[in-house]
Amino acid sequence: MTRDFKYYWGIIVLGEIFFLVFLTSFFPDAWLMVINPILISVLYLTTTIGVERHRKQMIWIAACLLVAQAIFKGFNFPIIEAISKVLNIAYFSIIVVVLITQISSAREVDQRVILQAINGYLLLGLVYSFMVGLMLQVDPQSFNFSDTHPSDLREPIYFGFVTFATLGYGDLLPLKPYAKSLSILIAVSGQLYIAVIIALLVGKFASRK
Repeated sequence: MTRDFKYYWGIIVLGEIFFLVFLTSFFPDAWLMVINPILISVLYLTTTIGVERHRKQMIWIAACLLVAQAIFKGFNFPIIEAISKVLNIAYFSIIVVVLITQISSAREVDQRVILQAINGYLLLGLVYSFMVGLMLQVDPQSFNFSDTHPSDLREPIYFGFVTFATLGYGDLLPLKPYAKSLSILIAVSGQLYIAVIIALLVGKFASRK
């Protein structure tokens, strides 16, 4: 995989995450039922292409998960929605670990590595958003969210990223103890990611000098 391909791949992934996280809120509710699954499916494929090691295995895993999720969409059951979120959490968690590994093994800091760091950060925030959505589906009283369809990710994404960035407006709150524990995990890991990745990037840049 050439450096140019890795760079453009990083830009494409960043654009997809940006669209899913920041722009889908501007669409009507009825559209989101179609747009969100398509965006997540495309994100499955593009993130897999950028894996440097064990790419074939990851492509098979992504393909199997996409087929499973396509089958799940044919059944409108809460348990199916929950399983779909669990699969998203598991897959994108693996991708975040892969990106961190690729950053740590990079010999020098360039645009490609910086894009991987940004994408890893946003994907980790997306993972926590799926966790919030899953917890909200299992127990609708765990957060003070308004009644939304399980496929609607807008409020989970909003709460997940606001907490991940330790901003905390206070308009959406965890109510149950396990929801509060998840919120603590999101906030702490958000700071740890920044600290660890910046330390890695600065260390590599300093060693190169």
